[in-house]
Amino acid sequence: MPSYGVGEIPGRTTGSEEGNWEEFLFRLDEADLSGKRIALFGLGNQQKYYDRFAGSLIHLYHYVAGYGAEVVGAWSTDGYHFTYSNSVVDGKFVGLVLDHHNQPELTKSRILDWLDQIKPALLEKLDC
Repeated sequence: MPSYGVGEIPGRTTGSEEGNWEEFLFRLDEADLSGKRIALFGLGNQQKYYDRFAGSLIHLYHYVAGYGAEVVGAWSTDGYHFTYSNSVVDGKFVGLVLDHHNQPELTKSRILDWLDQIKPALLEKLDC
């Protein structure tokens, strides 16, 4: 989830040309995500937006957690260079954050490592 505006959920009102999270999330208004496990990931640019890096991800986190979902896949901030992010809780990002603009060489390994991390939690919920 990229940050459009200042840490807002992306959508048409924040400058996205196409429908995005803002246009989708209202569909969850009656949802009960209790007992569901969800893993989040987002995009960011830690050089350009060092003071609010990947800040929109926290909004999605609060949204799904507010409907009862268990969010898995917190990701270390090690190796990133930013001054602040709303999406850091207890010293970790609330999900995988990728900066393909400034660290493209780390994208593939971060994805693979994160998938290895979240796979057991997601499979456990499926009783696999």
